[in-house]
Amino acid sequence: MAGVGPFAVLGTAILPMLDIREQLGEVEQQLARERQQREELVAEQVRSNGAVVSYLMPLAYLKDKVVNAQDEHERQSRKNELIRAHVSSALSGLFPEGTRCCYFELSVDANGNRRLQCDGVYSGRPDPLRCLFAEHEGVAGPYLFKNIIDQQSWDVNGNLSKEQFHEWDEALGFKSGIACAVFSGDKTYGMLTWDAPEIDVLNRTHLDIAKVIAQDLGTMLAVGSC
Repeated sequence: MAGVGPFAVLGTAILPMLDIREQLGEVEQQLARERQQREELVAEQVRSNGAVVSYLMPLAYLKDKVVNAQDEHERQSRKNELIRAHVSSALSGLFPEGTRCCYFELSVDANGNRRLQCDGVYSGRPDPLRCLFAEHEGVAGPYLFKNIIDQQSWDVNGNLSKEQFHEWDEALGFKSGIACAVFSGDKTYGMLTWDAPEIDVLNRTHLDIAKVIAQDLGTMLAVGSC
């Protein structure tokens, strides 16, 4: 049996090393792709935030109108104007075409039950929409109060069960949605929603924009209530 030459032994040792280098190279390429994706996402968020700021700045004068109101009737009228302005402008190039924005005011009925009601304050797609969610009725209402209002939080496309999502779809006619509590400190005023008729049209980037708009409205309402 012929002996194994030194070059053959060396070649046998080098091959695994080359395989490892190829694997490391693939890992590095994958990491580079992921890094680029993260950088592109951050850049998109920066552009979005800049767009949100440019959208919000013209609304600042409405806050002054609320603060300078002469009586409670005028103050409430100015608050309604402020809310309508946020909702009307909330879609200005920041969300996909076909998106609708609605404001649901938080109130308590004579029996002490909380409600979220949209009194025609919406913009965008003019489809019929459900105007009332009650805290203890149906499936979507309890979900909204527990996860959005009580937590002063937000959600995109809802962590909903099939039954819950079906109720939302039947009531609102959308497949993709965002809900954000409108609040300042311990005071919650209501909820802003964005919805679209196609699946996954609204995403986390849109949620970041929605949160800024909802927080700005909550702050302005709080200042106007002082």
